[in-house]
Amino acid sequence: MGPTGAMGISHRAIRRISPIRFISPAAPIGPPRLTQDSVFRIISAFRLPGAIIALKRETVEMSYAIIKTGGKQFAVEDGQKLRVPTIEGKAGSKIDVEALVLGAGKDAKSGGGTVKATVVGHGRGEKVIVFKKKRRKQYKRKQGHRQGYTEIKIDKI
Repeated sequence: MGPTGAMGISHRAIRRISPIRFISPAAPIGPPRLTQDSVFRIISAFRLPGAIIALKRETVEMSYAIIKTGGKQFAVEDGQKLRVPTIEGKAGSKIDVEALVLGAGKDAKSGGGTVKATVVGHGRGEKVIVFKKKRRKQYKRKQGHRQGYTEIKIDKI
């Protein structure tokens, strides 16, 4: 047998005429997500010519802020809970966090400002193993580390 196979057809030709199509691994699995635009298009497709359907397309801008604490920056919204590097304060105490950007869209203001937050609790994160090794030198060091955090809830921006 040569490169054409047993039947005289090359493997490239078989691939070209094969009815089987492979699904790309990047294809989403599961039902498609419904967004406001997709729902609007579905309803518009079934709209009767004489019927009056009042559809109101609202754009609600959420106010957000970018805060800086513990040398890191976080984008936050009202009512959001997040874990930040350890801050001093007991659970239930109110704190002010420095804000770099306040507002949303065209109303965003950069610079000074504070965000009111409440300390929910303190804890320690997952253990991270630090392993050092130098091959052929009989040198191995293993050390664990757990980073402390404070969970806060954003009250007011």
